[in-house]
Amino acid sequence: MLPVPRFGGRPRTTNVRAVLNAILYLLRTGCQWRLLPREFPVWGTVYHYFRSWDNAGVWTYVQRTLYKMTRIQAGRSACPSVVIMDSQSVKTTERGGVRGFDAHKRVKGRKRHILVDTSGLLIACRTAPADRGSSHIQPKTSVKDFDLASFSGKPRLNALLLAR
Repeated sequence: MLPVPRFGGRPRTTNVRAVLNAILYLLRTGCQWRLLPREFPVWGTVYHYFRSWDNAGVWTYVQRTLYKMTRIQAGRSACPSVVIMDSQSVKTTERGGVRGFDAHKRVKGRKRHILVDTSGLLIACRTAPADRGSSHIQPKTSVKDFDLASFSGKPRLNALLLAR
């Protein structure tokens, strides 16, 4: 699933498996890039690979491929017919980026939205300013706001359940 090396130039000297292990270590422990243990490649190399794979859409491809394989292994179709959407307002500071005010929960910050299937497997997630929400005053967030185009062609959803 990981990209193959490009043609031409010097041969790759970095062990890609060690880079992947370093990225998984960062996710598991939450440590800073510069505090990676010495068993892994240099933090700059790991960060370079992470960013280039992120820009190329490798992480999305891996997540969606694993999702389809898990559903098929469980005896279900690759594309869900029912999804559940939930959101959570989180307080943030101005330093963290764009934020808004959720009038319903009286929180200034961001809102995290997730889509899961009936098995609880993550389909998609997105972050938006808190004023972009689900209350009756503010504009609604819908399934159309999620990037599902590359998921399974056109997902055929029969039902959307909203968690409160």
